[in-house]
Order: sequence, then structure tokens, then C-alpha cells
Amino acid sequence: MDSATKHIYDIFRFAYTMVSIEIRSGDLLNSILMEGWIPDDEDDVTPDVLDELPDFSDTPEMPANKLNAIQWADEMVSEGNFVVLDTETTGFDGYPVQVAVIGSDGAVLFDEMVKPPEGVTMHPKALAVHGITLDSLKDKPDWDAVADRFCEVIKDKRVVIYNAKFDVGIIKRVSDHYQRGIMPWKSAECAMEQYAEFNGDWNDYRGNFRWVALTEAARALGVAVEDAHNALGDCLMTLGVVKALAAKARVG
Repeated sequence: MDSATKHIYDIFRFAYTMVSIEIRSGDLLNSILMEGWIPDDEDDVTPDVLDELPDFSDTPEMPANKLNAIQWADEMVSEGNFVVLDTETTGFDGYPVQVAVIGSDGAVLFDEMVKPPEGVTMHPKALAVHGITLDSLKDKPDWDAVADRFCEVIKDKRVVIYNAKFDVGIIKRVSDHYQRGIMPWKSAECAMEQYAEFNGDWNDYRGNFRWVALTEAARALGVAVEDAHNALGDCLMTLGVVKALAAKARVG
């Protein structure tokens, strides 16, 4: 194989291994050609050169939604500048009673039981899920006492949350109560929505991909289901889901 053939072959191999819908559709390949990564002299691209290129015609294309989720997770894991957050709460519109944050390596950065503001009650359904009673929290610190340490942990980080809308709302509510201001994270990103895209179960009524429970996503990806509905346990499962999705970018 001469140098021109090898150069083109390497570009095609790169395009194949990059799990990208843009590459598959040809948009990025056009950009490559325009940037001059492939020789633009047509005399260099002869029929015998093209005959030596690999045949990708039988390679199945992955749906764009699945690719997007894998790429998101792969980027997250490759960059490494993220943490995972989870909360247990007094109820859907309530306050946190446990907050945990772990690093991208699984190290525990923050794990606190938190006493809710005075007068807040525990919804029976929330109690049934996590088993944390108000009585068990009476000697625990309130959010105001631990918020500074929490903010240091998440500062300038991409924060991954399974059901981000819910947990962000909980953190915002308790922060507003104690007038703690805006959270200093770089972004809050939803692993539940990403897994829903990967899973690909379209909900016509809601007009989106069906959300699934963290435990269901973990089992489907071969992630151990342990200490569910404990904030720290859920953080570890969420990290497992993200890493399992990222690993699919390197399959094959």
C-alpha cells in the first residue's frame, strides 16, 4: 500500500471508529476533505487506491439518540472534571435529608444527613422509600451548617445527577431558604435523560424518550444495584451508569 492509499485508509478507519452520526452522514468527512486531510489532487485518488479501501457497507448504523448518549458519557469520562450528586428528601417539593457527592473516581467527597428546616414534615411516601425519620435527624446539622463545604466540592464542576431537575430543585429550595445564593457548579447534567436516549423507548404521549428508574438502568447496563435510595449508594450507581455508557464508545 503506497503512502496516499495508507493516508486515505487511516482517515476512513478513523471515521469508522469515531462513533459519530456526522461522520456516517458524510458531513464531517466533507469537512476533512475541505481541510486538506486527504490529498486534493484527483490524480492521487486513482481507482486502484479506492479499491483498497475497507468496505463499511455492512456496518450497522446506530440511532442518533443512542450515539448522543454514548458521546455525552464518553466526553464526561474522558474529561474527568465531574462529580455525581444525589439527595434523599422529605418529599417531592421538600427539603434534603441526605446529600452525597462523589468524584469521577468514586471517592466520597460529601455525605451528610441534614436536618430540614423547622416545621417541615416528612411525606409518608418519601419515608417509605428511604426510611429516614425526622427523629433520626434532630441532632444533625442543618443545610446552613454544611453548605460551604458542599459548595467547595461542586465548585466549577460538571455535576451529574440521575433526575437532575428534581435534585437541582431540592438544592435550590434549601439554598433559597437559608439565602445561600446560586450554586457554583459549572453545570448540572441529567444522567436519567441521557440513559433514556440510549434506551430509545419513545413515549408518544409525552413526546420524549421514556425515563426509567436508576435501578432499572443500572441492571440493564450490568452495574451492581446496591444501597438503592441511599444518596451515596445512588451516586455510585449513577457513576456506574455513566461509565458503562462511556465504555460503549470503545466497543469494537
